Amino acid sequence: VQTVDEILKETFMFNKAISYYDADGILLNLDITYAEAIYDAGKTYNINPCYLASKIRNEVVVSDGGSGSVSGKFEDYEGIYNFYNIGASDGTNPIKNGLEWAGSADGTYMRPWTDPEKSICGGAMWIAEKYIAKGQDTGYLQKFNVNPESEYPVYTHQYMTNVSGADSQGYSTYLSY
Repeated sequence: VQTVDEILKETFMFNKAISYYDADGILLNLDITYAEAIYDAGKTYNINPCYLASKIRNEVVVSDGGSGSVSGKFEDYEGIYNFYNIGASDGTNPIKNGLEWAGSADGTYMRPWTDPEKSICGGAMWIAEKYIAKGQDTGYLQKFNVNPESEYPVYTHQYMTNVSGADSQGYSTYLSY
C-alpha cells in the first residue's frame, strides 16, 4: 500500500481517504484510501497494484487535479467515476463517452461506477478479463497488440489511443520505485 501511495504522490489521491460526490452533489467519504482501494483491486484480480496505480495516474491525473472522468461533477454524469477512462475513445467528447460507459446499469464490472472504489475495482476486473487474461499483459501490449499468442488478432484490440501511453506509464512506475 505504501508503494502504491508513492506512485500517487503529487496527485489528488496521495495519502487521502476516498471522498466523492454522489448524483445529488453531496460529498461522501469512504473509510479507505485510494492506495488501499488500488492495492485491494490488484490483489483481488491478480494484477500488480503498482501497474494499476500508474495506469490510473496516467489516465486521469491532470496538472490541476483529476480530470472530469473522476470529478463526479461532469454535466449529465454527476456521481459517475471512471478512473481508467474505459470507453473514453477519442472524438468530440472522450470524457462523456467514458462516463457513459461507466454509468451503464448493466451490472457488468460492478457498474454503474457511482463511487471511486467501484470504478477502481470494477476497472481492474475489466482489465484483467479483457486484456491480461487474453495475452495483452503489459502496458505496451495493451497499446500495441503485437503478441501472436493474444486471443485477439495482432494489431487490433488496443486499450488506449495515446501513442506514448505505455512509455509514460512505465516511466511513472520507474520513478516511483
